[in-house]
Amino acid sequence: MSRPSSREKVVKRKLVSCLNAINKHPQTYVNNPGKDMSRKRVLSLRLTMEALIGMEGNSLVKETYHFGRNQTISFTPSAFVQARDKIRPEAFRQVMLQFNDICREYDTEKYRGYRLVAVDGAKISVSRDPTSSTYFEQSGKKGYNQTHVSALYDVLNNYYLDAIVNSINDYNEPHECFEMFERTDCGSKTILLADRGYGSNNLFMHCFRHGTDFVIRVKDSFYSEFKTFQSETWDTWLDNEYRTTLSKII
Repeated sequence: MSRPSSREKVVKRKLVSCLNAINKHPQTYVNNPGKDMSRKRVLSLRLTMEALIGMEGNSLVKETYHFGRNQTISFTPSAFVQARDKIRPEAFRQVMLQFNDICREYDTEKYRGYRLVAVDGAKISVSRDPTSSTYFEQSGKKGYNQTHVSALYDVLNNYYLDAIVNSINDYNEPHECFEMFERTDCGSKTILLADRGYGSNNLFMHCFRHGTDFVIRVKDSFYSEFKTFQSETWDTWLDNEYRTTLSKII
C-alpha cells in the first residue's frame, strides 16, 4: 500500500477538524438529546462517524476490528451498532458541507471556465421491515425495503456537493436535483450533467432561471412533449441523426 501524499494528509486533517467541531456539540446531532452520547464512552460521536466514513465494504467484524486497532481502542460490533443508531443523518451532511467549505482551495479544475456538476441516483436495498416507510409491497410477491439516494457531484474536482436520501416510495429525481441546486452555490458558469431519469420541464426551467447550462438525456417520448412548449424564447429545433461505431482498442 502506498503512503499518503502530503496533500492527502492535509485533507485528512481537515476532515478530522470537521468531526471534532461536530463532537463539541453532540446533542445537536443525536436522536435523543440529553441521553444519547451524554456520557463519556469509548465510541464518541467523532469516532463513530469517522469509522462510518472510512468503511470500505468488509464485514462489520473486520471493519470494527481494523478501526479499533488503528485507534488503539477496543469495542464490539454490537457497541458500534448501538452508537451508530444514535446519530442523526444531519450530522453527516453537516460534516460534508463544512469539509467542502474548508477545502475550497482545491476547487480549481474547470472545463473551459465551466464547473461540471453531475447528478445521479441509486437504489439501495436495506433490511426487510414491512413496518418501515422504505417497504415496497409487490402484488403477489414478497416485498422489500429500499432507499433512494440522489447525489450532486463535482466531476473535475472529485467531491460531493450534496445528497438526498428518500424512501423508494417517495423519491422524485428531478425534484431532488432541484432541491440540491437550491441548497448549493451552483449557478452560472456551471454545466449540469444528468441521465434520463432527470428529464423534466420544471428542472429545465429551474436551470434557465439560474443561468445554468445542462446536458440531460431524455426519453424518446419526451421530445414531442417538450416541443409543445416552444415559444419565442426557444431556439429553432433541429433534427440530426448521428451514427457511431463501438470497437475494442487493441
